[in-house]
Amino acid sequence: MDRFAAIKVFVCVAFALSAVQLHAQGLTEIDQQLATQRAHIKALTEDEKALQSVVDVQRRKLAHALSQLLIASESGFLSTVLDSGSTEDLAFHRYIFNNKAKSDLAIKHQYQALLADKKSLQAELQKQNNSLAQLKKARQDQIARILSDKALLAKAASERAEQQHKLSGFVQKLWQHGSRHLPGRVASSTRHQFLWPVKGSLLHHFGETSPATLSIESQGLHVRANEGTPVHAISDGKAVFVGWMRGFGRMVIVEHDEGLHSLYAHLQDFAVEQGGKVERGQVLGYVGDTESLDGAKLYFELRKKGVPLNPLPYLESVQ
Repeated sequence: MDRFAAIKVFVCVAFALSAVQLHAQGLTEIDQQLATQRAHIKALTEDEKALQSVVDVQRRKLAHALSQLLIASESGFLSTVLDSGSTEDLAFHRYIFNNKAKSDLAIKHQYQALLADKKSLQAELQKQNNSLAQLKKARQDQIARILSDKALLAKAASERAEQQHKLSGFVQKLWQHGSRHLPGRVASSTRHQFLWPVKGSLLHHFGETSPATLSIESQGLHVRANEGTPVHAISDGKAVFVGWMRGFGRMVIVEHDEGLHSLYAHLQDFAVEQGGKVERGQVLGYVGDTESLDGAKLYFELRKKGVPLNPLPYLESVQ
């Protein structure tokens, strides 16, 4: 079980942060810590499932060994002793029974060791979930500080405007250097052509300002949805960006035909890789709150030749 021990040591070292250090970090840094923490918890959970499978196999082996031992103890060994024709035969059968008992004992010890590893892994998983809760609390405190402090709010608004400008420039370059015609279904800009990227309630419209947008006009839609809700591609295309972008957290950008790009931000996790082909309705990632100031949601943009469009007229009438 060295692999499990190594994971536990790494996680403990990586997240041995005090509450003071957490509160001193910016929102981006906390969100990146959260993303990494969730990844480690996911790895620990997968290891726990794998270990449980081994425990189940070993439990069945132990049950079989005990049943065989019970049968042998009731009649097998006595019958063998009575049927032995010589002391040599008796010694040989005694040797066989002794080895069987040793083998059964080894299975029992292996099973007990596995149970101990499982208990240790579950304790570590609980510890890391507690650390995740601490990070979430630090994040909430940081957001509260930003929204209640005029100086911090002004700074955050300035940074958001700069990040929005950088995003616009980035998508403009993607369009200039991207494919003009992609294989598969044509992403026509006909109204009500595209799928809704996620099932949820609309928080903020295109062009709207709010505290969540730091009083900057939104260039997309903010859709409230539960954390972990699948986010779908609105149409066929290619994932030209899958990564972290300051101000938007984990984000996927899909290139479609006719100079169109769709953007999906604040994701908790990804389900596609950069450069991969994307099909209409395919899961791109999952709703999260990375770099979001108002909880779990999807921030969605639709751009044509780099210029933001109001997505509503182009999405299907019903989610």
